Amino acid sequence: MLGLGWSETNVPEITVITEDEKKYRKLKSLVEAEGFANATMHNGKKILPSIAERRPDLILLETKIDGKDGFEICRHLKADDELKNIPVLFLSETNRLGDKIQALQAGAADLISEPYDETEVLLRVKNQLAVHSLQKELERTLRKMNSERQLLHTTLHSIGDGVICTDKWGNISMMNQVAQTLTGWDENSARGEMFLTVFNVINEKTRMLQFDPVAKVLQTGEVVELANHSILISKNGVERPITDNAAPIRDGNGEIEGVVLVFRDVTEEKQHVSEIEFLSLHDQLTGLYNRRYYAEELIRLDTSRRWPLTLVMGDVNGLKIINDSFGHEAGDKLIRKTAEILKQCFRHDDILCRYGGDEFIAILPNTDAQLAESIIRRIQQKIIENQPEKGILSVSFGLDTKVSETQNINEVLKCAEDNMYKKKMIDSPSVRGATINTVINTLFEKNSREEAHSKRVSELATRLAVSLKLPSAQIDKVRTAGLMHDIGKIIVPDDVLDNPGHLSETEQSNIRKHPEIGFRILNCSPEMAELSQAILQHHERWDGNGYPNGISGKDIDICARIIAIADSYDAMTSSRPYREAMSAETAMNEILENADKQFDPELADIFVKMCAWEICRGK
Repeated sequence: MLGLGWSETNVPEITVITEDEKKYRKLKSLVEAEGFANATMHNGKKILPSIAERRPDLILLETKIDGKDGFEICRHLKADDELKNIPVLFLSETNRLGDKIQALQAGAADLISEPYDETEVLLRVKNQLAVHSLQKELERTLRKMNSERQLLHTTLHSIGDGVICTDKWGNISMMNQVAQTLTGWDENSARGEMFLTVFNVINEKTRMLQFDPVAKVLQTGEVVELANHSILISKNGVERPITDNAAPIRDGNGEIEGVVLVFRDVTEEKQHVSEIEFLSLHDQLTGLYNRRYYAEELIRLDTSRRWPLTLVMGDVNGLKIINDSFGHEAGDKLIRKTAEILKQCFRHDDILCRYGGDEFIAILPNTDAQLAESIIRRIQQKIIENQPEKGILSVSFGLDTKVSETQNINEVLKCAEDNMYKKKMIDSPSVRGATINTVINTLFEKNSREEAHSKRVSELATRLAVSLKLPSAQIDKVRTAGLMHDIGKIIVPDDVLDNPGHLSETEQSNIRKHPEIGFRILNCSPEMAELSQAILQHHERWDGNGYPNGISGKDIDICARIIAIADSYDAMTSSRPYREAMSAETAMNEILENADKQFDPELADIFVKMCAWEICRGK
């Protein structure tokens, strides 16, 4: 029984505005029979407030009510934005044309004149309710469409991609903010322009114009993507690599109304890909090609037209000592400096690679051994001219040349490597010794107190070794070990060495590492290796409570036991930022009191007697 848009749970409400209760009951009975059970009556008093409160779905209004003009009441209703869409049907006792005209002018939907035909009244009421229902549905649809349009607008203008829409002739109709930024066109200026006027895209490699994706979509009706290597040139000349796709916009019948193009700036992506590609073939520290690239190029260049093909291998000497003495940052600097010198000296067509931690290799096409040797001499001269602040830069080279098909390139590589190691055996000892001297000199230069202390310890330890009647070779060992016993302090920051106050746990921990660092530095050199145990153990204690390994008694190297006494005695009798120097007598008593605990008791007794005798002699 109910009409369009109505249901048993959604019954329309009809308000009847009349003074005639008989007429109201007749109309009420009529509409209730059709399922419109919410008919209410108003007698004309406070009509507008009541309607505003109830918001009926239809109003039946007499042309005259309570002495008021019904047409005026209708005009008031239609002037109210909240009530103007409620359909009004006038009830008139006459069938005058003037009343019908006034009703329509006042905004009424219709006028029903007496005598009423029930079927006519019902049809008119149902028709107006149906129209009202459709109107409300249309309003809801429009609100939803506006909401969706606003959501689409907000989405298009907030996404990170550029969006351009065109009509079916390829003229621009919309651009979001990203598209405006990337093209350099504002939306107002671009609207109505041909797509290619705004979207200037060329091929990155050929610099030729790319095809028009909008035209292709309009022609084929299919989704289209731009070709690779596309560059968008903005209105102000800025070039950006982009990727994009264009798709047709279709109406409800499937006809193409326009095209939507979505594109984005891929500058960062391309840069990231380039970085990955670069790192896959290059050494991160030096920027040189890596071993993978070397292997690929060696295969590519091993052809007869590249012979003679020379392989040159180089190895940085003394890198471990540099790392142990000055830290890995200094070692890295040495590697980078080596790479810079090699890049300057090898030629443009040579393939220079970092082969390993301290090794480099170069492939020299169309180069014989004599020419390769001249390049190496140029490199060695450059190395002499570019010595680092810390340590010594020295590189040992070896080479071999492939001149015919009978030679296997891997055998050529092995020969170049063998020649390099032979050269390294000659170069390394002198480099290691020079590097160790550089380390100890660097320590003394940055802290003159350490230099004076080390010389005094060396002298005291030597006198004790003489008093013990040790062999002359061992006395020389004690003398050198005494001078170098604190070489490991090269890693300790100056502000810690000079700290006049209490050291933190971290600072104490750094100080306690110096015997191990000194051991590693000297152990790099076979010539100095025999001193390394004395350096490592000179802070061990007779009772086993020393560091770094907690060994005790005669397990401690005798040179280390001698240095421990000389080191402590000089420390006590020398002024420090945090205390005054002790007298010789007080220091000797401290040595005796700590004999059998910190010091070898036999050596402690001999040392104190030696010092006492020297004092008596006035030395």
